[in-house]
Amino acid sequence: MEASGAHAGPARPPAFAFIDLAGYTAITDQQGDAEAARLARELSSMVDRIVADHAGTPVKWLGDGVMVHFRDPGDAVRATVQMVAAAPVIGLPAHAGIAAGPVVTQDGDYFGRAVNLASRISGAAAAGQTLVTGSVVDLADDPSLAFREVGPIERKGFADRVPVFEAAPVG
Repeated sequence: MEASGAHAGPARPPAFAFIDLAGYTAITDQQGDAEAARLARELSSMVDRIVADHAGTPVKWLGDGVMVHFRDPGDAVRATVQMVAAAPVIGLPAHAGIAAGPVVTQDGDYFGRAVNLASRISGAAAAGQTLVTGSVVDLADDPSLAFREVGPIERKGFADRVPVFEAAPVG
């Protein structure tokens, strides 16, 4: 694996968040490409500002969404909850999913179950909601965060139902 430029991650698993704007396609259809580009620019600016405060790194931009890497799952939850809360200010609500686990890095990108799971549970989140896996709840261990069990959900490509929790700041 090393010879190919790929290598396994650290002993403490990183976390990955996928944040998407809800309603982006409809806005593009109704208000045009210039508005879509403005929203994407505003999202980028907001994400860059917030993840920098939480030791996160945007990895991949997906138009109306982004994949972000965090070394610490607690930082991932704090930053993602903050981004979802801030998104309506730029014009649309957001939804997000976070998973933690070992991954393979290659050419500046990340591959593995945790990445796929974060993407899939982001798709299950409602506007204004941040969903996380049980491993994120266990690793975040932060009294400023609250987690409410949503239940196991089916996700495309995963054999078993995945237990997920809604994350929110305490208070």
